[in-house]
Amino acid sequence: MSCGKDMTDELIIKLQKLWKRIDKEPKWYDQRDGYTKANKEWVVKLIKDVRENKLTTLCREDMQACNRLWRDYERK
Repeated sequence: MSCGKDMTDELIIKLQKLWKRIDKEPKWYDQRDGYTKANKEWVVKLIKDVRENKLTTLCREDMQACNRLWRDYERK
């Protein structure tokens, strides 16, 4: 396994953890449900891009969006 492959796997694992965190969002909050679904779809698309293109890092905009999602779905 090459170093690049390790970084790609690590990135995918982090994105999967983000998806799981979003998925744990309570379903009862109807107004937020549309945003939750869109956020999960965006993360899945990002995971597919990382896998297909063997990315080892994200662009600045994607990193900022991921950081925002981590904060939005933080468990308090």
